[in-house]
Amino acid sequence: MELVTEPQVQEALAVQRDQGGVLGEIFVRLGYAAREEVLLALAAQIGMTWLDLTQIPLEEVERTFRWMKAEEVVFDMLEEMPDPTDPLTDSEPVAKLVNLVLTTALDAEATEIRFELHRDQFRIRYRVDGVRYEMESPPRHLAPPLLERVRRLTGLSSDFRSRTLPAVFAGRRFRVEAMWFRTDFEESVVLGFLAP
Repeated sequence: MELVTEPQVQEALAVQRDQGGVLGEIFVRLGYAAREEVLLALAAQIGMTWLDLTQIPLEEVERTFRWMKAEEVVFDMLEEMPDPTDPLTDSEPVAKLVNLVLTTALDAEATEIRFELHRDQFRIRYRVDGVRYEMESPPRHLAPPLLERVRRLTGLSSDFRSRTLPAVFAGRRFRVEAMWFRTDFEESVVLGFLAP
């Protein structure tokens, strides 16, 4: 997930050799990754979705599990009713732009798409054969509705920041690993595409 650099990994390994402990906990202790990021990475590594059930009301857990059992997500259409308080998210330009990003990346056989909103820029990158390519960034004011549309399409929320689901886009079937990260300074949605 590129949360840590190679020098940080080497430092954490040195701490582990000297003091023992689990590598993920050492990353957190050194301030190189948040606990939630480590848990998300571990869950992704073994093909599972991580949920902190102690922080979630029971009715929300039940609603989410019902959503996760949905047969598949069709990226070509938003299955929710449009939000009248946020018309830009469901506007035709935003929908077309999200579809263009998905089409471009998936036609290139991308295995990952990253939507990254930083304090001073918005970036969209995709990975093909381990190499990251950067798309031309749309205007920064479109970043929040783009991120919101992708989050809504994949069922991500502030309580449920990762999930794996079957999906269809342009007639092609995928298993999508969707993750959402948010801090005071940045927000990212990452979509990993695997064989169904």
